Amino acid sequence: MIRIAVLMTCYNRVEVTLRGLRSLFAAKPRDGELEVFLVDDASPDGTAARVRAEFPSVRVIDSPGNLFWCKGMRLAWDRAIADEAQGGARPYDNFLWFNDDVVLKPTAIAAMLAESATTNGLVVGKFSSDETEREVSFGLDGASQWMNGNLVLVPRKVYEKIGPICDGYRHAYGDHDYGLRAQRAGFAVKLSTEFCGVCPRQPERYLSMQGRSLHERFRVLFATKGICLHDAVLFRYRNWGVTMAIACFVHLVVKTLLGR
Repeated sequence: MIRIAVLMTCYNRVEVTLRGLRSLFAAKPRDGELEVFLVDDASPDGTAARVRAEFPSVRVIDSPGNLFWCKGMRLAWDRAIADEAQGGARPYDNFLWFNDDVVLKPTAIAAMLAESATTNGLVVGKFSSDETEREVSFGLDGASQWMNGNLVLVPRKVYEKIGPICDGYRHAYGDHDYGLRAQRAGFAVKLSTEFCGVCPRQPERYLSMQGRSLHERFRVLFATKGICLHDAVLFRYRNWGVTMAIACFVHLVVKTLLGR
């Protein structure tokens, strides 16, 4: 059996989380064993209790409510490794990042495992906005080819060489950063050949500066789920050095001041 640690984090959308978990377990491959580690970021809608009731095998990890995506995923990963060390079981063969807002095809995980067997690196799930599969909503992000973290299969050998996701980020950039780190370490970042399921894009109204007061624009600049100046600058620094980090800082501050 292939041992897979599924890493998840969620916040306050219980029906979405339950729907995602149902699709995850429906996609369990015949030769695969899924151990799910789900960080609930103090959801006020009772997500943790509902998950425990419907999916008692899921390891629900309660957080104080300030982790967001990157730190939540890092906590799930750390807990999976700790569980592995304490349990005495064979180490996990793969780590699977899974966002709760995707709906998987029943064949998705098996297909990714098959691609991983011939890929020296990460396999990134390709998603469409709807079941027509006419356009890619998530996978590799446009011309930059930065990977999206909605569904990523991380083989054991990648983890052993570059470690877990960086917890220096709050919400965004951790997935892009991990893909770039993997490539620098000599691994491929491959988009899955087949669509893995459905995940519509959400409007990014919180990123727009237009029509906002100066005070509101600076709120967007520093907001964890806004532009998040800290994460944006850290991402450039870690991947391209201090000059790019300074340029990013100046660009975003000027953009905020001008309202563009």
